[in-house]
Amino acid sequence: MIDFIDYTDPNTTLILLHTTIEGNMKTIGAIEVYGKVNGYVETDGLSSIYGCINGNLETRDLIARTNSVINGDINIIYDGFISRSSKIEGNVNCRNIEVCGNIKGNIKAEDSVIIRNSASVAGDIICRNLVVDQGAKINGNVKLEYQFERY
Repeated sequence: MIDFIDYTDPNTTLILLHTTIEGNMKTIGAIEVYGKVNGYVETDGLSSIYGCINGNLETRDLIARTNSVINGDINIIYDGFISRSSKIEGNVNCRNIEVCGNIKGNIKAEDSVIIRNSASVAGDIICRNLVVDQGAKINGNVKLEYQFERY
């Protein structure tokens, strides 16, 4: 997974601190949110969230940075990383995800889910591979599936 945004790319969208977007967004390329979006967000690049999204998110890859908040369902085409102290309230669908923060919702991953010791998940987990660090909290059911049906 990419851990940086190319600011020289003219398709990069920045939402700066103290900025609120009211309404749905569809962008080409990466998006970096320091402010707040109240609406559905769709992008075909990396989403790097420092601020808040109140709405569903569709993205290629996701990094929910420390203290970020996402209130809505998240569909990640590839990989996600939920940092320590970040909060997600909604279901997450992805290929792989590493959780260090908090998720209130179900996680469905085509491949791997890693739950770190600082993480708290309140919801069901369905995946092929699961790693849970000592000290992690899971309140839900876990189902390991080795073959996913495509929708």
